[in-house]
Amino acid sequence: MRAKCALLVGLAGACSAPAPIHPNAAATGPLSLAADAQMIAIPAGRFIAGSTPEERDAAYDDFRATAERDTAREHDWFGAEEARHQVTTPGYRIDLMPVTEAAYA
Repeated sequence: MRAKCALLVGLAGACSAPAPIHPNAAATGPLSLAADAQMIAIPAGRFIAGSTPEERDAAYDDFRATAERDTAREHDWFGAEEARHQVTTPGYRIDLMPVTEAAYA
């Protein structure tokens, strides 16, 4: 959590562990149809989206090393990735635990 906190401080300007909240509590955004008993609030803030050409090359190399083939580079999977830029998002809530397709349905 400490490393994530340091990253978040640099990007959003503040950091605290998100407190789990019940889905019936006042929300900063719409609830999912599959809301479980606990959701966490993600505050509004900035983050860095996109990647550098070097990061995309590293992703291609990692894929080749783990998949033992170069399919990602051959099909230019990461070619549409935008250049690094800052994005500001509104606050929202997200399920604390992963939601299965069955639970969402």
